[in-house]
Amino acid sequence: MAQSILDRVQAVAVRTMGERVTFAAGYGATETGPTACNIHWLNARSGMVGLPTPGTAVKLVPAGDKFEIRVKGPQVSPGYLDQPEATRDAFDEEGFYRLGDAAQLADPEDPAAGLVFDGRLVENFKLASGTFVAAGALRVAAVSAIGGVVSDAVVCGEGRDGVGLMLFVDPTAAARLGDASAVRAAVVEGLERLNAAAKGGGKVARALILDGAPDAASGELTDKGYINQALARDRRLAELERLFAEQPDDGVMVFR
Repeated sequence: MAQSILDRVQAVAVRTMGERVTFAAGYGATETGPTACNIHWLNARSGMVGLPTPGTAVKLVPAGDKFEIRVKGPQVSPGYLDQPEATRDAFDEEGFYRLGDAAQLADPEDPAAGLVFDGRLVENFKLASGTFVAAGALRVAAVSAIGGVVSDAVVCGEGRDGVGLMLFVDPTAAARLGDASAVRAAVVEGLERLNAAAKGGGKVARALILDGAPDAASGELTDKGYINQALARDRRLAELERLFAEQPDDGVMVFR
């Protein structure tokens, strides 16, 4: 739940009941049975993961400038049926399951205050509604639907109301089309076609054409030639906020 929504709900609770209400929540994945941590006490912070359930061990492992959360316990699946490689990759050398999420201590001086979700370390994410977005698959589908006009796409929208795309235009295609309005028209046509066939997290709500090309020197463009999605989002925070602005400017394409 977004912090702004939580604040509004609590404001209504105070007006109508005279006190805030407690939100209980569980954290985990299908592989963790599903709950690895939960929060069951009154708090005012959105994104709380809480504390490990009884019998569950949690550790935070450095991952760049964040900490990956890993869990181990009797409720955690031992692996994937007939998929030894996937099983090996899912667990570390101590048998902790890799959730692919980052977390941090709510209070660095008091671990008992619990953990706070700090974003996904892998490309896939969930919208505010809980809808799962397969970012890698959507990126490929969007670039394909637009028909060569864009060279790549950054899939955005974690915790937002809908999926947004930041698009890198192919300079050769742009030159062929002649002007920015023709490029925009091709993008709109392609994404409308994509949305007509897509469902849930496969639909695009907004799109923004970026200036320039991906920055290989920063690692934004990997040695394999594709976009490092998380890094691209982190490096382009101004464009990201523009993409999801409450009142988008004319450069943002909005799809219904």
